[in-house]
Amino acid sequence: MALNTSCKSEDDGAVVPKESSIVGNYQGSWSSTLPSKKYENYPISAKITATDDPNVFKGEFFFAVGLVSCCNSGENDGLLTFEIDGKTVRKFRYDDRVRSCSGLFEGTGSIADDGKITINFSGSDCEGAHTDGLLIFR
Repeated sequence: MALNTSCKSEDDGAVVPKESSIVGNYQGSWSSTLPSKKYENYPISAKITATDDPNVFKGEFFFAVGLVSCCNSGENDGLLTFEIDGKTVRKFRYDDRVRSCSGLFEGTGSIADDGKITINFSGSDCEGAHTDGLLIFR
């Protein structure tokens, strides 16, 4: 889903994405390297919502396009949270709830002028340590 990427200017001149430009449904890709396997552009989706803090967002994560769970008995494949500072994504965390393969992934990233969110991450699940992780949400 394309997002409105209008921004507001802060008094210090920094351009900060409006909350409404972050909240929404996203499709994207997951890439990471494992000791014996590599994921490249695996399709994902996410539903990102606001919290009481205008710089903190939470959401549901799906290892499939279309906001449907691929691999969990619940409504999603895990939960994510992240904090923004201007166009910087800080404290990204994805709690993977994939049945029999849960894990934790953390990272940082950026928000492009067109609304694309890019996260560099690392973490582990039942498959091992994921390195060179890249999430792209559009």
